Amino acid sequence: MGADGWEQLTLACLRSATDVMEEATPRADIVNPHAGDQGLGEAALLLIESLLHGLIARAVLSTDEAIRIVDIAADTRRELAHERDDDLSLSERSIGALLAIASSLRTDVPD
Repeated sequence: MGADGWEQLTLACLRSATDVMEEATPRADIVNPHAGDQGLGEAALLLIESLLHGLIARAVLSTDEAIRIVDIAADTRRELAHERDDDLSLSERSIGALLAIASSLRTDVPD
């Protein structure tokens, strides 16, 4: 798959995941009123970061491709924040978490 194909697929997945999380969060609060957005977000980020490291280790994705995917996610988050007029601190935390994942992925770059 070419670079444009990965970018389009990543953007589509990110938008879909955002929609799913927005729909699922209220239901999660009904099932467990003590479950917060923070726990769901942390679990999702940990899962995605682990998945990316696993795909790199299995040579399914190069480290550069994985970092590009995370960069696209950060750019998408910035766009969503602008479109939705999000709270700046929320946007900054989200983008900061994505930048931390990109930094973590850079440890997979061979010397």
